[in-house]
Amino acid sequence: MAAAGFFVLMSAWALADPMLSGPDEPAQIVHAEALVRGQLVGTPVPPAHDPALPPHATGDPDVWVRVPGILKNVNQFVYWCFIFDVDRTPRCAPPLAGPSHDVRVVTYVARYPPLYYAVVGLPSLADPGPPGIIGMRLVSALLSAVLLAVAFGLALRRSRISALAVLVAATPTVVYYGASVNPNGLEMAAAVCFFTSVLALALPDRCPHTTAHIAAAAVSGCVLALARGLSPVWVGVALLTALCVADRTRLRDLARLRAARAAAAALAVAVVAAVAWIVRAHALLELSLPYPRKIGDLRILAAALDATPHYLLEMVGVFGANNVRPPLFATAATVTLFGLLVLAGLALGTWRERLALTGLLTAIVVVPLAADVLGGHRYGLGWQGRYTLPLGVGCPLVAGFVLARAASQRAPGRPALRAQAEALVLPGALLLGAGQFLSLWWDLRRFMVGAGGPLSAVFHHGSWQPPVPGAFIMALALAGALTVSVSVLLAQRTRTPATYTESGSSP
Repeated sequence: MAAAGFFVLMSAWALADPMLSGPDEPAQIVHAEALVRGQLVGTPVPPAHDPALPPHATGDPDVWVRVPGILKNVNQFVYWCFIFDVDRTPRCAPPLAGPSHDVRVVTYVARYPPLYYAVVGLPSLADPGPPGIIGMRLVSALLSAVLLAVAFGLALRRSRISALAVLVAATPTVVYYGASVNPNGLEMAAAVCFFTSVLALALPDRCPHTTAHIAAAAVSGCVLALARGLSPVWVGVALLTALCVADRTRLRDLARLRAARAAAAALAVAVVAAVAWIVRAHALLELSLPYPRKIGDLRILAAALDATPHYLLEMVGVFGANNVRPPLFATAATVTLFGLLVLAGLALGTWRERLALTGLLTAIVVVPLAADVLGGHRYGLGWQGRYTLPLGVGCPLVAGFVLARAASQRAPGRPALRAQAEALVLPGALLLGAGQFLSLWWDLRRFMVGAGGPLSAVFHHGSWQPPVPGAFIMALALAGALTVSVSVLLAQRTRTPATYTESGSSP
């Protein structure tokens, strides 16, 4: 049920956003269509022949690939005429058009790990134009929805509280990128699933480890490792977090299982393969617009600190060209529930659980700062909140598992805590679902009539029209968000939560 809800919600996003409007989407589409046609990387563009390269840039990831002619002009500003002006609609952009033969086009993401593109690019073999691009978005949405649903199911096996933590981790940004042609969406969803899987494997539970559970951890970990250039780092962070909070007896039991050893070997192979590709293909090479040397590190640090609130907001929900904000309600709902979970986790956790949670909270602020300061003279301020999200999803997940364990312990006062935590689940899930729905509504309004236009315009004929009526997209979004929200209750009727003693779990 959760898988259907996530997929329907993401499908609404896939239909709501204009062609090429997602972050880096033109370059991502070009690479995906080239890769499924046999071009693994392409031909590097010599800097001297790259008219798009600014004179002061120090790195150039651009490559030439051959793709269907309809993509000939996707890098031209005529298709981006509305991107940076939130009050201008996509009506200014002409329909995609080009010759019937293949053409040479530049993309700057061809060095990224190929797994995502090899799957998402398949619909373009039937139609490389708008229908195929929407098909690519839907395939991307399906992959992310499955990963999020697996995480939701694993968490719900523990407690409705930990399932709510998965919904907090799956912010509107996660859903938005999941419905775009961009491996960031797959990376975020895989991170949610992998964090959830390894935490559930490591923490006490009355139920033994299952092969399906171990397989979920192995598959999501391999997908995460092979998603993007920094993804192997997030695999390591998730594993270290799980080891930090793990129940030692449960870890020993896990290590005795042949399935667990096979899963660990598969994950190790995936991480090694990912690192080999990243190094050999220079997957971390970015278009570099460095600060001049005369600007000191302290000024770069000040600029990075100024950007930090926006980075954090981007982790919750900023759409389009990082300039379409969700309604305040959506941000407030996510931040409030995140804060409640984290405070509860810090108050009720063991010292090792508090250490893991504090480390993750610190990292979501320090990692972007370090990246910007250390790379400022080479890359400029290139960080975005979506890059931090595969790390940040660990915070509510750890906190949710800690709260679920604490609420289930047989100790004085814990029944009252359990009742209070359980009472938070349905209102919290509905608030998050409402935030997801309203985020799409605000985004669709921006493209149909401009960010300052009336919200009711999405139900009528706007300046720009999506491929299906706006009312249908809104109905999809409502159905998807509501299905995900109520899944936390409907699925819970089939099981009884585990209870814990101070030393572990009990039936």
